[in-house]
Amino acid sequence: MAYRQLQKLIQNTRKYGELLLLFVCIIHVCVCVWCVCGDRKKIRADSERGYRGITVWSDSSLEKLDASLSTLSNCEKLSLSTNCITKITNLGSLKNLKILSLGRNNIKTFDGLDAVSDTLEELWISYNSIEKMKGIQNMKKLRVLHMLHNLVKEWKEFERLADLLCLEDLRFIGNPLEDKESAQGTWRDNVSKRLPRLKKLDGVLIIRQEVAEGGD
Repeated sequence: MAYRQLQKLIQNTRKYGELLLLFVCIIHVCVCVWCVCGDRKKIRADSERGYRGITVWSDSSLEKLDASLSTLSNCEKLSLSTNCITKITNLGSLKNLKILSLGRNNIKTFDGLDAVSDTLEELWISYNSIEKMKGIQNMKKLRVLHMLHNLVKEWKEFERLADLLCLEDLRFIGNPLEDKESAQGTWRDNVSKRLPRLKKLDGVLIIRQEVAEGGD
């Protein structure tokens, strides 16, 4: 008799344990949904108030920049890192955008950046698949460019940066061109010659030797 009661108790305990685990899973799902919905409501509310800094929830599911960005006309800083974005599109309504973060996506070109060429000052676009630099030369106000770990291989592409008269801070580590030049010990010298206005390269200040007048 005692054995049967013990066996029944064990079965009930297992049943209650499974129910408890199911309950915990349901609570977890509800919290996640609440967080996502709350975050997106906050984005909409902030955009309505003219909030200047927007961080879009990054969950590796965003594949494209759609027309919903039109609600962020007052936004000055936009982060869309760690998603699956392949193209830069629909930035035309972001008339005040100064800082754009697109790191860790699947972007291959700078096409689409022209829409914010009059205002953008900082572009963070590391860990993408950019090989050709065409289009970057149009960003006349760009001061900071972080594009580590992309696919730039040739100096002729890199030299498009020479048209950026405001560029002060460049991070380029992890591109094939930088890998090759660094291995030869020529990277910093060659960059400083091509970009004479650059102040910081890969997080380190560029120190240039001034030539004294009259040869002294």
